[in-house]
Amino acid sequence: MKIKKAAAALGLAALALFGTTATAAADPGVPAGYASRKVEVCSYGDYSSYIVINSAWDGQNSTGSIWSQVVQPNRCWSTWWTTYNQWARIDVKAIRSDGSVLNLGETWFNTQYSGRTIHTGGGQWSNPYFNSW
Repeated sequence: MKIKKAAAALGLAALALFGTTATAAADPGVPAGYASRKVEVCSYGDYSSYIVINSAWDGQNSTGSIWSQVVQPNRCWSTWWTTYNQWARIDVKAIRSDGSVLNLGETWFNTQYSGRTIHTGGGQWSNPYFNSW
């Protein structure tokens, strides 16, 4: 009986915690551009890839920078991020089978408008590329 009560209490605590988080994220009082948006990278080439979301600064707040996990072929990684209504650069990198890192380029996003999805593709030695939207 004590185990059931403890499990029920943990369940309610988790519901309260996650319910509060979900409510806060959807709070209409959060100014446009300050809410978190999804950033995702997917590797569809014959190589692994990763992204670096560079710091954004609004004069009072800094997002800091974050590196994604290394994303293996046919896998994705995502996070929720805010740019504090500023434009932030995302560097897109490929990791070749010999361990060398290739800079595929950069894309920019501002959470006032949207998050960002990035797909890498092509061959590691011939025509590696990325698309973003």
